[in-house]
Amino acid sequence: NDPGNTFCTPAQISYFLNDLVFGMKLTAQSSDTMIIKRRKVLWVSGLNVPENYGDTIQFKSGSTLILEPSAELEACFGGVIIYETGSNVSWDEHTCNSAENSSQIVITGGGTFVVNNGGFIQIKDGGKLIIGDNTTLSFESDISPLILRTGSQVIMGNNSKIQFKNGAFIWAVGSTFTCPNGSWQGITFENSTNDTVRNCTFSNASKFLDF
Repeated sequence: NDPGNTFCTPAQISYFLNDLVFGMKLTAQSSDTMIIKRRKVLWVSGLNVPENYGDTIQFKSGSTLILEPSAELEACFGGVIIYETGSNVSWDEHTCNSAENSSQIVITGGGTFVVNNGGFIQIKDGGKLIIGDNTTLSFESDISPLILRTGSQVIMGNNSKIQFKNGAFIWAVGSTFTCPNGSWQGITFENSTNDTVRNCTFSNASKFLDF
């Protein structure tokens, strides 16, 4: 950790009205704005017991997340980051979203969610990238990759897809792509460079890779 630059959600278990409550949820509603300042890191954390009962940050349609250069929003130990496709994310150079250790990044709502301007998404061992039905995750800058490390999972919704444009690229090694319900449209490449897909497993796609 970098003292003064690294922050974390509470990641606590508590009792409320005799029920065991796991974690907290912060929701950015329409017209709300969150800013993560330059070189600051916010961890959305959980306790990893049970899996996926961590803190959650959700960006509803019409909300805004501003990531200043080298800012990071990361999920760990069951933490969850949720974007509706109508939310607005202002990416900048070296800005990052990542998930690891039973945590998730979820993109849902139909439509297209864009990563550009030097921002990128990274899914590490034990992390999940979940894309909802009829939703497209689009990378649209030559310095905006999707990085999938060994042990990561990509869970696709029906009729969903991932696309790379304008020099954006994928680096995926040892990742698993699944679609539990229906069929997804695969990964499409349009003027994409430096792509790496190695030792990955694909299932239930109409076409896995479309160049």
